Amino acid sequence: MPMPQPPQNWPQNERDESYDAKNLRDSNESEEQSKQTRGPTMMHSGWGKYGENLHIELNEHGQVTESEGNRMSSKHGVLARNDILASLNYKDWRLVPIMYKDRIWAHIKENTNAADDMKRILMMSFGSK
Repeated sequence: MPMPQPPQNWPQNERDESYDAKNLRDSNESEEQSKQTRGPTMMHSGWGKYGENLHIELNEHGQVTESEGNRMSSKHGVLARNDILASLNYKDWRLVPIMYKDRIWAHIKENTNAADDMKRILMMSFGSK
């Protein structure tokens, strides 16, 4: 089956170079203005609401309950990127020295009601942050 031909009134191989350059320049400027970034974290005020400690509860599957799970996950992301608590030179969480992991765990315990038996569950997610 042959390709259909464009209508006769369509321009054939005609370009207005000044028009193309102007549109390209305008589109680049508008992209720069409309590009949105995520911005800095706003989770530095405290772990729980109003700067209190975060209350953690686990469900029957060993997961942090939804009420505080999102906040805990966000805090884990902030901690994983904190070069004061742990070096950022490791690409694999399993290769991070225990010393750094203990610092992170101490920070979690200081700001939550996490018990020692929650350590494995709460620290597991750092490998994916």
